[in-house]
Amino acid sequence: NSAATRDNARLDVPAPQPGDYDIEFWNLQTGAVIATKPCQVPADSPTLAIPLPAFQRDLAFKIIPRPRP
Repeated sequence: NSAATRDNARLDVPAPQPGDYDIEFWNLQTGAVIATKPCQVPADSPTLAIPLPAFQRDLAFKIIPRPRP
């Protein structure tokens, strides 16, 4: 039984503190990281729009702050 692939989806979440981040996307069936995307949160942004990679069934993500130089 195969699930339909979801593509071109976006998720809006409350914005974390302004700064640079990496977003890791996880396949919950295999436990593997399937993509990592950089993003920047500006100071005046109340939400963060996250474009999701193509996936089936479930997807998890983690927003990771990048170290400051």
